[in-house]
Amino acid sequence: MIPDIDFGFIERLINQINDVGRDPRGGYTRLALSREDLEARKIIIETLRDLGLKIEIDKVANIVARYCPEKIDCSKPSIAIGSHIDTVVNGGPLDGVYGVASGIEAVRTIIRNNIDISKPIDIIVFTNEEGVRFPIGELGSKAMAGQIDLSEVYELKDSEGVTFYEALRRAGLDPRNLRDPVRTKGDIEFYVELHIEQGPVLESVGKEIGIVTGIVGVYWGDLVFRSKPMHAGTTPMNLRRDPLMAAAEAMIKIRDHVISSNREAVITFGKIDTVPNVRNVIPGEVTVSIDLRDLNEQFLKKTLEDIESISKGVASRYMISVEHIYRSYSSPVMMSSKVIDAIGQACKQLGVTPHLMPSRAGHDARSMAKITDAGMIFVPSIGGVSHSPEENTKPEHLRLGAQVLLNTVLILASETK
Repeated sequence: MIPDIDFGFIERLINQINDVGRDPRGGYTRLALSREDLEARKIIIETLRDLGLKIEIDKVANIVARYCPEKIDCSKPSIAIGSHIDTVVNGGPLDGVYGVASGIEAVRTIIRNNIDISKPIDIIVFTNEEGVRFPIGELGSKAMAGQIDLSEVYELKDSEGVTFYEALRRAGLDPRNLRDPVRTKGDIEFYVELHIEQGPVLESVGKEIGIVTGIVGVYWGDLVFRSKPMHAGTTPMNLRRDPLMAAAEAMIKIRDHVISSNREAVITFGKIDTVPNVRNVIPGEVTVSIDLRDLNEQFLKKTLEDIESISKGVASRYMISVEHIYRSYSSPVMMSSKVIDAIGQACKQLGVTPHLMPSRAGHDARSMAKITDAGMIFVPSIGGVSHSPEENTKPEHLRLGAQVLLNTVLILASETK
C-alpha cells in the first residue's frame, strides 16, 4: 500500500512561499532572481535541507536536490520532479509553486515511510520559467536541456538593464563555482511535472486529473497593415484605404479558417497597435499580434502559409500593403508513453479516471522532453483562471494531484532498467 501524502504540509509550504512577494493588487509577484524570488528560494532550500537531501545550484540558478538512500546505486539515472516558483506580475498562488511543494512532499513521504526505491529522485526548481524578468521563458529547463548557450543567457537584460549574470552575482552566486546545468538521458531517466491546468477543460468535462499527451507548438508573429493616415471627416467611405478595417476582416477570415481546418488548434490576436492612434484619424498603420498553437507541426506550418495568403488577399482588396513578421516558434513536443502509462496506473490505483489532453501553455516539461522521457499531471483550475490573483483549485483536487504524483514516481522508481 502506498501511504497518503500529507496535504497539510503542502498547504503550509505553499502559504509560506506565497508570504513572500505578495502584490498590493492581491496576487503575487516573484520575478526570477529578484529579492522576493531569493527569499522564497531560501525557504525551499531550508525545507530540502531539513529532509537531508543533497542540494546543488547550477550556473543558471536551478536548484537540484537529490534523495538517494545508501542501499541504491546513486550513479543510476534519476527520476526528476520539477516546476518553478517565479511568477508573472501579480500572478496567482498555485502556478509552479503547487508542483514544487507537492514534489517535496512526495519525497518527504517516501523518506518518512522508508519506502524502497531503486533509483535516485531529484527535485528541480527551475529558474525564470515565466520569462518575465529575463526574456526567455523556460530558461532554466532550456539550459538543462542544452537548448541555449550560457553566454546568451548571461547577456540577457531585464527592464532596468541588469544582466542575468549581474543578477546571479547580486544573489551571491558565482557561476565559476557552480555546476554546468546541462543534463542528458544518462543523468535523468524520467521527468514528471504536476501543475494546475490553467484552463477550463478539466472542469468542463468533469474530470479531476488530466494526463498531458503533449505540449503544443507555439508560433508568435505580427501582421502589419500599412496605408496612409487620412482625415476621419473629410475622407468619404468609398475612398478610404483603411488598414484597421482590413486587419479586422483578415482576423475573422484567419480565425474561421483555423476553426474549419482543425478543431483542436487555437489562434489569438491579443494585441493591436494603431498609428497614429488618434480618434479622428484613419490609421496609417495597424499591427496585429498572432499567437497560434497546436500539437500538429504540419498544421502549424501550413497555417502560417495560409495566414500569409489570406492577409495578402484582404490587403489587396483594400488597396493597402501587409507584412507578415516572424517573431518566434517552439515546436510541439509529445510526452513519453512510458510516463503517460505510469500516470494512468497511478490513477487506476486511486480509482480515478483521467482525461487525456494536450497542454496549450508552455511548461518546463517541454524542454525536459528533449533529453528524457517526460510527462505531466494536471489538476483543474476553477473557471479556467490562471496568471491572476483569482487563480484557484479545489483543495480535494490539489490533494489528489499530489497523491497521483507520488504514486507515479513510485511506479517509475520501482522499474528496473
